[in-house]
Amino acid sequence: MAQRARSDAGRGGGRAVSVLPGSAGEGGSLSPRGRATAPARDANGAAAPAALPRRAPKAAIDIAIAQLEEAVRNGTVDEEAGRRVVDQLKRSRPDGAGELAGGRREHILTVAARVIARKGFAATTLQEIADEVGVTRPSFYYHFKSKQAILGAILVSALERAEVAIDEVLAGPGDSVAKLRAFVFKYVEVNTQHAEVPALFQAAAELEPEAAEEARRRRSAIDHKLADLVAEGVERGKLRSRSPLISAYGMLGATNWMHTWYRPDGRYSPSEIAGMLADMLVYGLAAREAGEGR
Repeated sequence: MAQRARSDAGRGGGRAVSVLPGSAGEGGSLSPRGRATAPARDANGAAAPAALPRRAPKAAIDIAIAQLEEAVRNGTVDEEAGRRVVDQLKRSRPDGAGELAGGRREHILTVAARVIARKGFAATTLQEIADEVGVTRPSFYYHFKSKQAILGAILVSALERAEVAIDEVLAGPGDSVAKLRAFVFKYVEVNTQHAEVPALFQAAAELEPEAAEEARRRRSAIDHKLADLVAEGVERGKLRSRSPLISAYGMLGATNWMHTWYRPDGRYSPSEIAGMLADMLVYGLAAREAGEGR
């Protein structure tokens, strides 16, 4: 292998009141029929802690979650307390912890990217994203505490897709020229399926430090994997490049900026565009036969 070419969060401000009466709240539980029972209280009237049944029916827990989220949305339950109880309910559910399923998370990120791309990062609110996704703001806030958090998730997810694309190419058949062409095809496919995302990298300065570092690390990995592939082609006499890393930047840049001109209803399909870009980017690096000039 060739040597590597180097070169708000904020809390909801609802009233601090007790958790929804008649539902599974702090100290509440679920009856066998799925009805939420009132929490036990001590001599001072405070809710006594009690754990939810480990094997409460999933449907009953889902009902309790929906009721609680509705109460939070109506302002009858404090947001922070509501999130805490929703967390407890989801963790007691038979299908596991309160993490978003992969498909659901991908849907939320896709919708959020579309909203932010349309309105701009500064002008977009979490409420607008939650409305378009079709969930309550407290439910959305449980998973993404701020606009910065969801932007970070969108950008890191995009970089993960790009890294998967190049890893699949590197593991596949063919020489460096064939692999570079395959990468262009895969990367064009990724960028046309998620056309709103590349423009959002212009808001990367808004990322929280941890997400910014992960994005930087993943982007650097992609740059250098592609540069290594170019360098390998140079070593084997298949490609020409004075700087494989700059060549990698050029290839990625040409596809990353597709969002400025690509139209889904345009004359050319993504596959045709990929073919034209691959010809230009890869064959432009191809080593020339003796007598053809520099």
